[in-house]
Amino acid sequence: MSWTGWSRWTPRWCPLISTPRAPAAAPATQGALVNHTFRPGEPADHALGRSRGGWTTKVHGACDGAGQPLALLLSGGNVKDTTELARLLVGINVPRAGPGRPRTRPDHLVADKGYSSKANRALLRRRGIGH
Repeated sequence: MSWTGWSRWTPRWCPLISTPRAPAAAPATQGALVNHTFRPGEPADHALGRSRGGWTTKVHGACDGAGQPLALLLSGGNVKDTTELARLLVGINVPRAGPGRPRTRPDHLVADKGYSSKANRALLRRRGIGH
């Protein structure tokens, strides 16, 4: 499907969930350069994994229909995408405009084929998420 075709169908496929706006300016950094070398015994939260190109990191993201990020997750480059979908869905937490608990379940999910598996489709059916 072409990009224009995709953008024409996106509002139908993706839920429009209101999200709080990010601050206009990010906090300033000190400008330090990092020369990172992987060492055995390095903490797992650094999300590094060996792939064909060397040490890499994958960024998994969930967005609403307007492209606003709902959840972000880092994993090593050698980790399969299918194993990260459940962790990514747990990270969705959108405050409601009025009173009530935050929204944690999207109406519909459109994902890359790297996330496709029987286990993930069963997870989506159990949670009542269209796919």
